[in-house]
Amino acid sequence: MLKRTLLLISIFGTSTFAQVISNIQTTIDNINANSAKAISKEAKIGMSGVIIHTFKNEHSAIIAKATVINKNSSNELELTLEPYIPTAQKSLPYGEKSAVVGDKLILGYDYHRAMIISNNSENFQKIKNSENREWVHPDLFAANLSTVAKGTPTKDTFNMFCQVNTIGLLYFQIKNTLYTVDCDNFNIIESKHFSSISDEEMKPFYNRIGKIHTSWLGWLNLGSSEIANYTEYYSSLLEVD
Repeated sequence: MLKRTLLLISIFGTSTFAQVISNIQTTIDNINANSAKAISKEAKIGMSGVIIHTFKNEHSAIIAKATVINKNSSNELELTLEPYIPTAQKSLPYGEKSAVVGDKLILGYDYHRAMIISNNSENFQKIKNSENREWVHPDLFAANLSTVAKGTPTKDTFNMFCQVNTIGLLYFQIKNTLYTVDCDNFNIIESKHFSSISDEEMKPFYNRIGKIHTSWLGWLNLGSSEIANYTEYYSSLLEVD
């Protein structure tokens, strides 16, 4: 598993955060079982993407998912490959075509759509105004959690929500740090200093829905109870100090 703390950290506060590069296109130039290699100067360790194969009839399709697990000084990427299964539309057919040399690799495929997890409205608005994304409001996620009576948002609930709503990135604000997280694999792509406006904490995150309904089974620790502390919970979820 990728180490969560090896990523770029900015020590300078700024009102406009650097943009995470999205929709990086390159080609696969080496395949070995469930791994592959490609070249990209812009790609970052931890990014996820898709591999697209063009068939003889000139039709193309996504055939695999990829994650960047290493990058050397020559900008050569080492990728892990997984089957692509359209989870949000399980009724749709999908093939079992394996990736081959020459297939197109698109990293940051859905990074243009993102969601903010913050502790209050002031910090939420600051992040929203500082990043150029197509934002999905956390109200929708809060409503989803309330529907299934889950007061504790887990990696699985984030991942499923992101797949259904075509969200590529999550922005987690924890105290004075903003973490940019790939929602598919939960790798931290970037972390940078964030000048928090307010320390007020809304649990499980800022939303306008209010209290999220939980299940009486919460005492069994099934993810149904409320989180006790915003900062401690998300620090543990992202595996950061």
